[in-house]
Amino acid sequence: MKLLTRLNTSYSARLLASGAIPWLAVILFAVFYYPAKQKSAILESAKQDVSTLSEMLALSVGEGLGEGNIDLVQTAFNWAKQDSNVFYVSILDEHGNTIFEYNPRHQTVDRARVLRQPGIVAKENMVLAVVPILDVHQGQKLGSIILIHSLDGANKEIRHEQINWIIVALVLFAIGLRGVIVLARQANSLAREVKERRQAEEAMLTSEAKFRTLFENVREGIHQSTPEGKFLTVNPALVRMLGYNSSEELLTVDIARDLYVDPADREAWAGECERTGEFANAELRLRRKDGAIITVLENARVARDVQGRVLYYEGTLTDIT
Repeated sequence: MKLLTRLNTSYSARLLASGAIPWLAVILFAVFYYPAKQKSAILESAKQDVSTLSEMLALSVGEGLGEGNIDLVQTAFNWAKQDSNVFYVSILDEHGNTIFEYNPRHQTVDRARVLRQPGIVAKENMVLAVVPILDVHQGQKLGSIILIHSLDGANKEIRHEQINWIIVALVLFAIGLRGVIVLARQANSLAREVKERRQAEEAMLTSEAKFRTLFENVREGIHQSTPEGKFLTVNPALVRMLGYNSSEELLTVDIARDLYVDPADREAWAGECERTGEFANAELRLRRKDGAIITVLENARVARDVQGRVLYYEGTLTDIT
């Protein structure tokens, strides 16, 4: 209260509070805070893209190697190369020997070191992914994939955003110190709304372009499902395997009730997946739409948010009836 009284009675303090302090706050926000938040969001988005890309590549390569189909491995390798941000891809067998390699920038990679630390690692100008190649039928490790994704485009976007916000801050200052707070809030709200809308549109288009072909043509059934027992996505192979007429029809089923011969198996399956994070070659008995019973091998993993909550399960089904 004493501070508020002084601000109301002191002309210098009121001038500082209404002019200098808001202006400095906007400058700091525009130059440091907002770009830092944007960089974090862009980096997280890039890591997610690399994770999805490398996992889909490993799935397809694992299927090809497991069947001795080198053409399928070559197709998956060429598909990964088409991503303009990917500048290094190496497919290695179980002994660490190169099967295919793409390295247009002549990037030096210490394979022995990176293979000891599988996962997704973000660095200043790149995201490094090291993922195992598993036989989709047997679950055994067939090799590894090393993939490097450039952050040049993301860093350029961050610099561009920073310049834009410096200009915004100077314009706000020129308009008048007293209007800085209101204008900054409006500009920030508009910029965030436009940015989020653009990111959502770009993410949707990129995701569709990247995975449509592989998702629709792989012979294994691929799915994502919620903890509540509903499918989020299914591929055509899974629709055919379960005897449904369309993916839209399959998305409406209750998984435990309509597909599992014993609905309790779904609860046990989900509990095991949440405890271990993933499992391989779990044998399940499912019921097709026409009532026929089939036996499948399930390979699945659980996806969680940053707080550790389960978002969905995703995996593949192989009919071994």
